[in-house]
Amino acid sequence: MFEYTPNNFNGHVLRTILSIAYSFALRSGDYVITGLQTTHRTLKFKNIYTFSNNNRLYIQLTLIYGKSNRYHKTEILTTECTCNIYNINLCPYHNFVKLKSLYISYNLYETSNTYLFMWKNKKVVNYYTLSKLYYALIEKTGRTVNLRYKLHGLRFGRITDLRASGCPAWLIEKLARHAPGSVMTYYYTRMSSTEEAQFIQKYLIKYNKKHSKN
Repeated sequence: MFEYTPNNFNGHVLRTILSIAYSFALRSGDYVITGLQTTHRTLKFKNIYTFSNNNRLYIQLTLIYGKSNRYHKTEILTTECTCNIYNINLCPYHNFVKLKSLYISYNLYETSNTYLFMWKNKKVVNYYTLSKLYYALIEKTGRTVNLRYKLHGLRFGRITDLRASGCPAWLIEKLARHAPGSVMTYYYTRMSSTEEAQFIQKYLIKYNKKHSKN
């Protein structure tokens, strides 16, 4: 699906949104606005941090608000560059780096308080517009769009892929930020966010190599 995104400014915005939403198993309310107005919850560039560690590239997302974050606790999620598993179209790290450079080129990026996802016309991406584009991409793959295809499918797909790879349930729960009523065993891990990203990457690489041979 990602390969069908247009090769232009808005196409790259779309590709970046989808890759980040998938990689971090986000709910749509975490990354797009529901109407036309932004709120204090709308993601900004300051919510994203990229860094390298031992020649490995990481992208880190900081969330304070969310469906399961009733006490507005700071949640830090980290994932690694996935170019060695998939391709650059799906890599959240490289898509974000290119997005920021595009914003700077078109004078859209001002400070870290600049909204993270905007179209070329400076309008912040909302749920309705993104859903239409998402459905159009699905149709380009030859599938018929129905009620099962929603933006939530990106989150569901990521969780499903991680489970299929054999990644431990507690780590998937942490990435997915399940509701407070669930078994939140992951709160007690001593692993850093970066170590968790490395741990997940091992399972994905092994799973991808196994299935690429079949």
